Amino acid sequence: MSAGYIHSCAIDDNGVTCWGTQQDSRAVVPGTLVNPTQVSAGGLSTCAIDDNGVTCWGAANIIAVPTLVNPTQVSVDFNHACAQDDTGVVCWGSNDKGKRTPVGLSHVTDNDGDGLSDADELLLGTDKLVADTDGDSVPDGSDYMPLDAGETADTDGDGIGNNADADDDNDGIPDALENETGRNPLAVDYYVGAGNKFTCAMDSNGVSCWGANQYGQRAAPALSNPTKLSVGFEHACAIDDTGVVCWGRDNAGQVTVPVLENPTSVAAGKLHTCATDDTGVVCWGSNGFKRSTVPANLVNPTQIDAGTEHNCAIGDSGVVCWGRNHKKQRKVPTDLVNPTQVSSGYIHTCAIDDNGVTCWGQEDSRSAAPALSNPTSISAGGLSTCAIDDNGVTCWGAPNIVSVPNLSNPTQVNVGFNHACAQDDTGAVCWGNNDKSKRTVPGTLEYVTDNDSDGVEDAVDSDRFDAAVQ
Repeated sequence: MSAGYIHSCAIDDNGVTCWGTQQDSRAVVPGTLVNPTQVSAGGLSTCAIDDNGVTCWGAANIIAVPTLVNPTQVSVDFNHACAQDDTGVVCWGSNDKGKRTPVGLSHVTDNDGDGLSDADELLLGTDKLVADTDGDSVPDGSDYMPLDAGETADTDGDGIGNNADADDDNDGIPDALENETGRNPLAVDYYVGAGNKFTCAMDSNGVSCWGANQYGQRAAPALSNPTKLSVGFEHACAIDDTGVVCWGRDNAGQVTVPVLENPTSVAAGKLHTCATDDTGVVCWGSNGFKRSTVPANLVNPTQIDAGTEHNCAIGDSGVVCWGRNHKKQRKVPTDLVNPTQVSSGYIHTCAIDDNGVTCWGQEDSRSAAPALSNPTSISAGGLSTCAIDDNGVTCWGAPNIVSVPNLSNPTQVNVGFNHACAQDDTGAVCWGNNDKSKRTVPGTLEYVTDNDSDGVEDAVDSDRFDAAVQ
């Protein structure tokens, strides 16, 4: 039963019955209701839930019910109404004083307990009542492709499941060759990073650096199976079997690594360093501009990048930035849609989302992203920015960085203060300013490549571009 302004309604074995004022249609029950389960009498209108969803009668602005997904409850006020459905709270009618605009509500339901909310399942097309929609024994919330029984993971995020992808980590080395040579096909083997006046690369022999060395930043320590590398302003860090290892300038404690729990990524800035581990994000070194104070609203971080004096990461709420903000480099745009990568530069930041590349902060050529075709990687540096898209590497900002050399199938790019480096089929390639020979790649780097994907590395392949000839 429900009592309104000057009418009342009830549900009995015969359906919905209303009484009271007969001056308008608020008490005139439509004959189209099928098995009504709930009724709400308001000021000028009435609404009910039946087999067809929500039906309202009375005032015109209430009769126009918005699209609802599996509504479970409805309530009518004097001249507006609200319902609860799979997406949360939905209101319609008069919006005087913003009364139909919910603020700060959190409605998360997960009927099948698979780790995906019912609203997310609706968007993905999975079954909100079945924990494993595709029947591959992996719950939808842990399944990268919950509608494909043949795929459960996509390590490099290229949209091709690991079972069908010939290069799961997208490092340019086919999985078959990585398995044959004892490498990990799920971890990038090669990386090159540009700092201020030095450069480091991770090759088949480990990590080596070149360029300036006044703070020991070129003296990479012996590492045990390094898997991640990050080059900062005057220091660098890597992850190996022992955890995070840093070297170079340590005037603010940026090289003094705290205790971390299973670190998975590391990002070196100017006077600080950050890493992700089982506890979330941990930063150390200088805390000027609170660059090492991780904000509380960063939940479940998946990627982090350290800039000169600010940081940005991607978490459950999207991109979160903290640290210095004098050029609005940490003022994240509100229109980012499903961001997948963020890069923090000197005084600007860039991210990749469903719409492509968006940059913010210093308003000059370094943040003016050109038209790109399906960008997959972004790097914001000191005076410039570079991205990888369907056409290769494209850079904008300083003229000496914009002039990208010829690259063969680039898989990674990184921009320093005024030089940049990329990883392609030939190994590490650098360009831009060459102070301290920082872009002069040493000939001692060793790379295992297989251009024709025939399972035979180029060094011993008779024809490295023809799979039929080995």
